[in-house]
Amino acid sequence: MQQVKIFLIERAAALGRLDRTKLFRTAFDEATWIMQRDWEATLGRWQPKCVVDPLPPMPEEEPQRTAEAVQRVMPDLLRLQRYQARAVARRDGAFYGLALKISD
Repeated sequence: MQQVKIFLIERAAALGRLDRTKLFRTAFDEATWIMQRDWEATLGRWQPKCVVDPLPPMPEEEPQRTAEAVQRVMPDLLRLQRYQARAVARRDGAFYGLALKISD
């Protein structure tokens, strides 16, 4: 599990985020852009709306870059920690139930 956390932080430090950036606000905007680009179709004055990236650029210096990567990945790390705690509790409960069954 520790390796997964390290991988998430390294990926965020390298790419600036974990998920892909969205280029368009909606699927309709994306379809409009594809139709205009590939088929040269027009839908009146409709222009697809692009998404503005809300994240600032990653710092260049290393200590600040790693700190920013950890900050961006923190919600995912907390989710992973809760999953790990639940898995350990289930495992421990299974061992406890098995020990009770054996002792009877």
